[in-house]
Amino acid sequence: MRLIAAAVLGVLLTSCAGGDEEPEPPRATVNPALPAATALSDPATPVPAGTFGVVKSHSTGDTPPDGVLAVKVGKVRRGEAGEFKDVKSLTGNSTAVQRATPYFVNVHYAVLAGDPHASPVRKFTAVDAAGTRANALSVPDSLEKCEDPATEQGVTELRAEQVRCAVLYFDDPAATPAAFVYVDRTAYPDGDHAVRFAA
Repeated sequence: MRLIAAAVLGVLLTSCAGGDEEPEPPRATVNPALPAATALSDPATPVPAGTFGVVKSHSTGDTPPDGVLAVKVGKVRRGEAGEFKDVKSLTGNSTAVQRATPYFVNVHYAVLAGDPHASPVRKFTAVDAAGTRANALSVPDSLEKCEDPATEQGVTELRAEQVRCAVLYFDDPAATPAAFVYVDRTAYPDGDHAVRFAA
């Protein structure tokens, strides 16, 4: 039961893009109501739905490598089976990706301490009722279909609330998210290396 990241090689498009300019993304704003960096969530107790949990983060190659993030699960949208039928994957799971039913999950977060570039999105997944983890899929922005748009990129201000889109799918097409998990094996070396968030 491990997280599998499926990197996208390419997408076959059947129509040409128009000349419309992309709208400016929403700005990230400082949220003074976020929890303190010292209020770490207990991995043994799920973070209630709609509330921020506080998690440790470890980044490789960054200074400082360790940080603290506030993370909350936002809106979740179930996609259509076969929505990624034209996506080619680098992992060899092209068939699984092409047949998958994706889940588009808004992840709200803010860096509370440490590495100002830290992000939880690539460490974020879901589990089904049996505890099987979903796969995370990296897709172009044009294929991210979260309900809320992603905020501006490159924010380094502490406590600035940002929004990103996590794209997940289960190998079992009948599986649905029972909970969401933030997985960091270095920051959480014991147990299942995760902090759980209620669905």
